[in-house]
Amino acid sequence: CPIAVDQKIGFNETSLYETAQGDLVAFVRTEKYDDQTVIARSTDKGKSFRWEGAGFQGHPHHAVRLPDGRVWLVYGYRHKPYGIRARILNPDCTQADKSPEIVLRDDGGSSDLGYPWAVVLPGGQVLTVYYFNQENGTREIAGTVCG
Repeated sequence: CPIAVDQKIGFNETSLYETAQGDLVAFVRTEKYDDQTVIARSTDKGKSFRWEGAGFQGHPHHAVRLPDGRVWLVYGYRHKPYGIRARILNPDCTQADKSPEIVLRDDGGSSDLGYPWAVVLPGGQVLTVYYFNQENGTREIAGTVCG
């Protein structure tokens, strides 16, 4: 089944996360929607999805469960100041727009960055790695540890 369909908006680069309650939550990159993140949710094990705007810009995304059950959602931010951002969502991944935005990096040289991946380290810290550039220089894989 399609995760998100719209006549005017394009959807791609989807990251899928399963909540502790079993909902499938897709964090979706958009085109022709002002780079707004879309969240599509399935409550029936993927048989159907309903999408809605998440209320913030950024893409692509990666979500990982934190030791306390909340969700670390990290994404590239391709508007000035370019960088990598995150939000800590509630365990059900609802009300994402009400989760404060955390700036991991704001020193990107251009919008050519992102594609993050995160892992929880022993002790509960989160390592996020991503594709990055500064001053349009050499591209690199960089990382940030939080917590």
